[in-house]
Amino acid sequence: MRPDLTPIVYDAGTVVHINGYIIPPDCKSSNRIQIARRTSQEGVERWAIINGNTCLSKAEQCFVFESMPSNRTDEFIDDTRFDSVDEAYAFLTKWRQAEVERVEKLGYKVWPHKKA
Repeated sequence: MRPDLTPIVYDAGTVVHINGYIIPPDCKSSNRIQIARRTSQEGVERWAIINGNTCLSKAEQCFVFESMPSNRTDEFIDDTRFDSVDEAYAFLTKWRQAEVERVEKLGYKVWPHKKA
């Protein structure tokens, strides 16, 4: 597992489950992006990149509202879920870099100025 990610741990007595990872911030923000475990109603475990009650969409390349589990379509699940933490982290890293480049093209600086 990636040493730069802080695990979010749920301790159920003798079994410890990792429910997600906190992503180190790349700017001064109160938002805390996480890679979180999401288990489907069928019991399939996948990972989502979340920020509050939104998750990162692969197709839209932005955070979208995550509704209650019973209201999520198969298309929504496929668009916002990853098979592994590493796959989610790689997507997030590419997305962050694209966002930095988009903002810099507008003439703004991202603080602190880092490349992902």
